Amino acid sequence: MENQVLAGVGNRLLAVIIDIVLFGLVFGALMMIFFGSAFSTGVSDGNAAIFGAGYIALNGFSVVAQIAYFAYFESSPSQATIGKRIMKIKVVDANGQRLQTNTAIIRSISRLISGMICLIGYFLAFFNKEEQTLHDMIAKTYVVKA
Repeated sequence: MENQVLAGVGNRLLAVIIDIVLFGLVFGALMMIFFGSAFSTGVSDGNAAIFGAGYIALNGFSVVAQIAYFAYFESSPSQATIGKRIMKIKVVDANGQRLQTNTAIIRSISRLISGMICLIGYFLAFFNKEEQTLHDMIAKTYVVKA
Protein backbone atom coordinates (compact mmCIF):
# COMPACT_ATOMS: atom_id res chain seq x y z
CA MET A 1 0.00 0.00 0.00
CA GLU A 2 3.04 2.23 0.00
CA ASN A 3 3.02 5.33 -2.19
CA GLN A 4 -0.78 5.30 -2.46
CA VAL A 5 -3.03 8.01 -1.07
CA LEU A 6 -6.22 7.04 0.73
CA ALA A 7 -9.34 8.12 -1.13
CA GLY A 8 -10.97 9.96 1.75
CA VAL A 9 -14.33 9.27 3.32
CA GLY A 10 -16.08 12.00 1.31
CA ASN A 11 -14.98 10.57 -2.05
CA ARG A 12 -16.02 7.11 -0.94
CA LEU A 13 -19.42 8.35 0.16
CA LEU A 14 -20.08 10.10 -3.16
CA ALA A 15 -18.97 7.00 -5.07
CA VAL A 16 -21.33 4.71 -3.17
CA ILE A 17 -24.19 7.20 -3.61
CA ILE A 18 -23.59 7.17 -7.38
CA ASP A 19 -23.56 3.36 -7.40
CA ILE A 20 -26.74 3.15 -5.31
CA VAL A 21 -28.57 5.62 -7.55
CA LEU A 22 -27.56 3.71 -10.69
CA PHE A 23 -28.52 0.41 -9.12
CA GLY A 24 -31.82 1.86 -7.92
CA LEU A 25 -32.67 3.11 -11.39
CA VAL A 26 -32.06 -0.31 -12.93
CA PHE A 27 -34.03 -2.20 -10.30
CA GLY A 28 -36.77 0.43 -10.21
CA ALA A 29 -37.20 -0.11 -13.94
CA LEU A 30 -37.31 -3.88 -13.42
CA MET A 31 -39.93 -3.46 -10.69
CA MET A 32 -42.08 -1.40 -13.05
CA ILE A 33 -41.68 -3.94 -15.85
CA PHE A 34 -42.55 -6.94 -13.70
CA PHE A 35 -44.98 -5.41 -11.22
CA GLY A 36 -46.22 -2.18 -12.81
CA SER A 37 -49.72 -3.45 -13.50
CA ALA A 38 -50.06 -4.76 -9.94
CA PHE A 39 -49.09 -1.34 -8.57
CA SER A 40 -51.60 0.46 -10.79
CA THR A 41 -54.56 -1.95 -10.49
CA GLY A 42 -53.93 -3.42 -7.06
CA VAL A 43 -53.32 -6.95 -5.92
CA SER A 44 -56.32 -9.23 -5.54
CA ASP A 45 -56.58 -12.17 -3.17
CA GLY A 46 -56.19 -14.55 -6.09
CA ASN A 47 -52.79 -13.31 -7.16
CA ALA A 48 -51.38 -11.95 -3.89
CA ALA A 49 -49.22 -15.03 -3.29
CA ILE A 50 -47.79 -14.90 -6.81
CA PHE A 51 -47.13 -11.17 -6.49
CA GLY A 52 -45.47 -11.66 -3.10
CA ALA A 53 -43.29 -14.52 -4.31
CA GLY A 54 -42.22 -12.53 -7.36
CA TYR A 55 -41.43 -9.49 -5.25
CA ILE A 56 -39.33 -11.56 -2.84
CA ALA A 57 -37.54 -13.26 -5.76
CA LEU A 58 -36.72 -9.93 -7.40
CA ASN A 59 -35.39 -8.53 -4.13
CA GLY A 60 -33.28 -11.67 -3.63
CA PHE A 61 -31.97 -11.26 -7.15
CA SER A 62 -31.19 -7.63 -6.33
CA VAL A 63 -28.97 -8.70 -3.41
CA VAL A 64 -27.13 -11.26 -5.55
CA ALA A 65 -26.76 -8.73 -8.39
CA GLN A 66 -25.39 -6.13 -5.99
CA ILE A 67 -22.79 -8.58 -4.67
CA ALA A 68 -21.84 -9.52 -8.24
CA TYR A 69 -21.68 -5.86 -9.37
CA PHE A 70 -19.26 -4.78 -6.66
CA ALA A 71 -17.17 -7.98 -6.81
CA TYR A 72 -16.87 -7.88 -10.61
CA PHE A 73 -15.90 -4.23 -10.93
CA GLU A 74 -13.62 -4.10 -7.90
CA SER A 75 -11.63 -7.12 -9.12
CA SER A 76 -11.58 -5.85 -12.73
CA PRO A 77 -8.58 -4.07 -14.25
CA SER A 78 -10.12 -0.69 -13.30
CA GLN A 79 -10.45 -1.89 -9.67
CA ALA A 80 -13.49 0.35 -9.35
CA THR A 81 -17.25 0.45 -9.71
CA ILE A 82 -18.82 3.09 -11.93
CA GLY A 83 -19.18 5.42 -8.93
CA LYS A 84 -15.57 4.91 -7.91
CA ARG A 85 -14.38 5.55 -11.47
CA ILE A 86 -16.30 8.82 -11.56
CA MET A 87 -14.70 9.80 -8.24
CA LYS A 88 -11.26 8.59 -9.46
CA ILE A 89 -10.74 6.10 -6.65
CA LYS A 90 -10.13 2.34 -6.59
CA VAL A 91 -9.94 -0.65 -4.26
CA VAL A 92 -6.63 -2.37 -3.50
CA ASP A 93 -5.50 -5.23 -1.30
CA ALA A 94 -3.08 -4.90 1.62
CA ASN A 95 -0.15 -4.91 -0.86
CA GLY A 96 -1.66 -2.17 -3.01
CA GLN A 97 -2.54 -4.65 -5.75
CA ARG A 98 -5.71 -5.46 -7.66
CA LEU A 99 -8.15 -7.63 -5.72
CA GLN A 100 -8.36 -11.33 -6.41
CA THR A 101 -11.90 -12.41 -7.27
CA ASN A 102 -12.38 -14.27 -3.97
CA THR A 103 -11.28 -11.19 -1.99
CA ALA A 104 -13.68 -9.00 -3.98
CA ILE A 105 -16.53 -11.43 -3.27
CA ILE A 106 -15.72 -11.47 0.46
CA ARG A 107 -15.61 -7.65 0.47
CA SER A 108 -18.88 -7.44 -1.43
CA ILE A 109 -20.72 -9.85 0.88
CA SER A 110 -19.22 -8.11 3.90
CA ARG A 111 -20.61 -4.81 2.59
CA LEU A 112 -24.07 -6.16 3.42
CA ILE A 113 -22.96 -6.70 7.01
CA SER A 114 -21.59 -3.13 7.13
CA GLY A 115 -25.02 -1.78 6.32
CA MET A 116 -27.16 -4.07 8.44
CA ILE A 117 -27.23 -2.21 11.75
CA CYS A 118 -27.71 1.50 11.07
CA LEU A 119 -24.69 1.59 8.74
CA ILE A 120 -22.33 1.19 11.71
CA GLY A 121 -19.85 -0.75 9.57
CA TYR A 122 -19.54 2.26 7.26
CA PHE A 123 -19.06 4.74 10.11
CA LEU A 124 -15.93 2.88 11.21
CA ALA A 125 -14.11 4.69 8.37
CA PHE A 126 -14.30 7.89 10.43
CA PHE A 127 -12.53 6.33 13.40
CA ASN A 128 -9.37 4.70 12.02
CA LYS A 129 -6.38 6.20 10.25
CA GLU A 130 -6.70 3.83 7.26
CA GLU A 131 -10.30 5.00 6.73
CA GLN A 132 -11.42 1.37 6.56
CA THR A 133 -15.04 0.31 6.82
CA LEU A 134 -16.01 -3.01 8.36
CA HIS A 135 -16.03 -4.69 4.95
CA ASP A 136 -12.54 -3.30 4.25
CA MET A 137 -11.29 -4.71 7.55
CA ILE A 138 -12.86 -8.12 6.88
CA ALA A 139 -11.40 -8.34 3.35
CA LYS A 140 -8.14 -6.52 4.23
CA THR A 141 -8.69 -3.89 1.53
CA TYR A 142 -8.19 -0.15 1.15
CA VAL A 143 -9.74 2.50 -1.07
CA VAL A 144 -7.16 4.80 -2.62
CA LYS A 145 -6.96 7.54 -5.22
CA ALA A 146 -6.64 6.11 -8.72
